[in-house]
Formats: sequence, C-alpha cells, structure tokens
Amino acid sequence: MMVPFVELWESLGTENESAVLERIYRTLPTLDLSRDLLQASTANLVVSKLSNLLWSDWGSPARIRETLEVIGARERASEALETLHLSVEEA
Repeated sequence: MMVPFVELWESLGTENESAVLERIYRTLPTLDLSRDLLQASTANLVVSKLSNLLWSDWGSPARIRETLEVIGARERASEALETLHLSVEEA
C-alpha cells in the first residue's frame, strides 16, 4: 500500500504532483482498521499506553474537519485539499 506514496514523494514540488495525488487518492482501497488490519494480525498485536496522543476515526468529512481544527492545521489542509479541487468544507 505504501508504494504509491513513493511516487507521490518523488513528485512533490513538480508539475506532476497534483495528478499523482489525484490518481493515488482514487485508487486507495477502503479499509476497516479493526477488521482489515487488527483482526488479521492478532498474533502480532501489543498494547501500549500512550499519552499526548490524538486519535480520530476519519470515517466522515466532518471528522477530518474536526481533527484539523483540534491540531490547528485547517489552513495547511485547505492548501492540500485545493490540490484535489476540494475545500475544507467539502472534505
């Protein structure tokens, strides 16, 4: 799943960046963290208590907006979403 992001990394700052990002976004699979990752790897899971951690289930555009507000990244996200021809309100 990480292979497409290598191409994105290599395209950052080039004229191809937007097209690469749009293609990757369209082809990413929809996954359920619990079912597709955690349940498939129970023998390899470890639990650790962490502090100063923010978790957000980005299952909806509203949750993404809420997270951006909490971390103070709404302006930066607006720039990134502009690349996808979206706005923070649409995301």
